[in-house]
Amino acid sequence: MAIVISIVYFLIHLLIINDYGLSWDYHFHLYGGLHHLGLPVPNASDPPPVPFTPPAPRLTVEDPFGPIMSIVPVISQKLFFEKLNLLPFDSAYNLPSVIYGSLGIGLLFLFLSQAVGTKVAIIGSIFLALLPNYFGYLHTNMKDIPMA
Repeated sequence: MAIVISIVYFLIHLLIINDYGLSWDYHFHLYGGLHHLGLPVPNASDPPPVPFTPPAPRLTVEDPFGPIMSIVPVISQKLFFEKLNLLPFDSAYNLPSVIYGSLGIGLLFLFLSQAVGTKVAIIGSIFLALLPNYFGYLHTNMKDIPMA
């Protein structure tokens, strides 16, 4: 049942993935991911076109969330946008978060069903799945959903 819930939730979010954009910290995580993968960070040595209050996105390559939170979305963007041209760049970047979030709903169902029963597991999973922060962050915040 947990697998079915995860797949259905993933398919719903896959249908609406193009309706979301990027978060304000996209460039911080993109450039950090590129750095950790050993790929060039665009114009990293050039002065920023507008003055940034530190930290400047092109110079920030170490996030407090660890490199994996930046690497996975960058790989997804490189694969599904640049190589395969299956998704727009923002949707390709956010795809791992949608996968993590969908698995999170199934995992919550699994834990709740074993701890307190199927009825509570269904209610708890629906509650989290429809929680506005969870629903929206699933598409725009590559670090909060997987870390949760």
